[in-house]
Amino acid sequence: VPFINHSGGNAWRTVRTDRYIMAVTDPTPFTIQIDQPQAVLVQGGELAIPVRIIRREGFQDPIELRCGSVPRSISMPPPVLIPGDQNEGVLQLGAESNAPLGDLPLYIIGSTVREDIDDFLGAGHLRVSSEIVSLTVAQPYVELASQPDSIRRGERKTFTWTVQHHTPFKGNASVVLLGLPKGVTALEPAPVVTRDTTEVVFQLEATDEALLGQANGLSCELTVPSGTGVVRQRTGRGSLRIDPALQ
Repeated sequence: VPFINHSGGNAWRTVRTDRYIMAVTDPTPFTIQIDQPQAVLVQGGELAIPVRIIRREGFQDPIELRCGSVPRSISMPPPVLIPGDQNEGVLQLGAESNAPLGDLPLYIIGSTVREDIDDFLGAGHLRVSSEIVSLTVAQPYVELASQPDSIRRGERKTFTWTVQHHTPFKGNASVVLLGLPKGVTALEPAPVVTRDTTEVVFQLEATDEALLGQANGLSCELTVPSGTGVVRQRTGRGSLRIDPALQ
C-alpha cells in the first residue's frame, strides 16, 4: 500500500499487508443512478450522460459528480457540483478522433464536499458509485471534407462540403460551420444531413469589413439525434480566403 504525497508522485512510504479491514456501516444519505446509454460515443464526438441523485429524507448537502476511470482517449469534464436543492446533473464525455473502437465500462462517482479537507483525499468524504454501464465508442456518423475556397467582401457565395457516411443514423442531423473569420457569416436556414446526403452547402455572406486573408481550421459540427438524446460530432478541416471587393 503506497502512501503518496500527491497525484502521480512517488511513494515516500510503503507498508505491506496481507489483509484489509471491512466494516458494515449505516447507508449513505444518497445514491447515484445512471441509465445504460442509448446512443454511442463517436470518434471526434461528444455524448451527454444524465445523472440522478437519490437523496434520503433530510439530506440537502451539495454533491460533486465526476466520471470514474476511463481511457485517456476519452475526455472527461471537470467535476460538476450539484446544489443541495437539485437532484440531476449532466456530464459531457468526448472521444478523440483516434479513440479505440469498442465497449468500455462507465460509472459515475458522487462525493460530499468539505472545504476543510483536500478533495483529493478520501478521508472525511462520503463517496458513492453508480452501477457500471457499457459505453460504446463507434466510428463517426459521417466525415465531411471541402476544397479550399474564397469569397470577396460584399459577396454572397456557396461553400460546399462532401459527405462520406460511416455509421447509419435515423432522422435529420443539423450542421453548423465553425471557425469563420470576422465579417463572414453562414446564412439561415442551416443545412441538414440525412443518411442519404452526399453534400452540404452553406450560403456565406462577407461584409465590407470582413477580415482579409486566409482563414484555416474551419470545421463542421453535427448534432445527430440518437435514442432519447443527441450526439455532437466535429468533422472536416477547411480553408477560406477573403479577398477585397471588386472595384
